Amino acid sequence: MHLKSSSPTLAFLSARQNTEIGYVGGLLILTLNGRPVEFHCTLPVRPTKAQEILFGSTLDEYFCSDLIGKALLSRVKHSPVCILTDVLPVLSIRNGIETPFAVILSPEASIETSRFEKPSRSWVETIAFEVASRRLLASASTNDVNAIQNLWNDLQPTLDIYEPFSRIDEALEEAHPIVKAA
Repeated sequence: MHLKSSSPTLAFLSARQNTEIGYVGGLLILTLNGRPVEFHCTLPVRPTKAQEILFGSTLDEYFCSDLIGKALLSRVKHSPVCILTDVLPVLSIRNGIETPFAVILSPEASIETSRFEKPSRSWVETIAFEVASRRLLASASTNDVNAIQNLWNDLQPTLDIYEPFSRIDEALEEAHPIVKAA
């Protein structure tokens, strides 16, 4: 069941990968002033050797998008006005949802880099743009650039749009101490 939020919310979706524990993800829903209204996380999921072989360079995309991203978004109770991620392979789930969606690049990242060593960008063409002095990427086949820029200008949230990812990292470490140990 999806509930309408009384005020606009923003969704921050992230995934992490570690050779020892596998993949883990988190979704944080915030009000425009940065107050959390929802948090969901996954248990660590390890790819099998067969999956590593069969998925090849698309393994990150499959785990981050199909397994983690879709599972987390299916639990959302507050409908966000946009979804932001810091993991390029997550962008591939954009085709299955109506909500504007973009990747926020870390301050030190270039467009070609991501949290994952070998991101597969063959699945989607992207457009780079800026919002709140941050560099973002959106799917070129959508109107997400205009939608997100207009939302940001209209709503004028007071939070740093990259900061919630550090909250997700810390919450994942708290929820799964093995993440911190790895």
